[in-house]
Amino acid sequence: MTETADVRELARSLYLKHRAAVELIYRNRPDYVSEAKEIFRSAIVRQPNWALDGEEPQIIFFRSVEWDCFEVFKTGTGWRSGSLVTLGFDFRPGHPNLICTLGPGTDEAVRRRIHAGISQHPKLFSQAGSGLETSYTRLDVKGPITTAADYDNWDEPAVRDKLTGWVAAFADGEFLRMNKVIVKCFREYKAG
Repeated sequence: MTETADVRELARSLYLKHRAAVELIYRNRPDYVSEAKEIFRSAIVRQPNWALDGEEPQIIFFRSVEWDCFEVFKTGTGWRSGSLVTLGFDFRPGHPNLICTLGPGTDEAVRRRIHAGISQHPKLFSQAGSGLETSYTRLDVKGPITTAADYDNWDEPAVRDKLTGWVAAFADGEFLRMNKVIVKCFREYKAG
């Protein structure tokens, strides 16, 4: 609906007439980010090869448990977990995207190794052609995962099923290929 002077006046009139009801509705509106984060958190912990790796107001992070066996993985300085690479569901600017990010760290050689490794896979890592930043370098973005129609039908089980299905499909598909590339980078770095 285009916001014209007539629409604004109608909205004002409706609000004044039904102020208590409108405020009650507003206070009890869905918190899409918090509710979706809970859906994604549950989906993450169901994956045997994933571990939660922290949270910010607009992002829930996770990692491959396979990365934990490489000491250099914990040389990250950008996240409280010390992880050098994270995956996450990012809700900025509203619809969630899956992101894979290389954070800043104390070992620039491994950061260069990871960046070079993912750069060889532009079909798998959407940001493969971007330069290596000294701080955070986005390696991949997949999404958006939701649409406006999902928010219109938020309480329908089909929306929850869509989100958990998306996570399961990613875990069984692209994640396995992405993980293989990143693990190979850690192994090559470890081998010297």
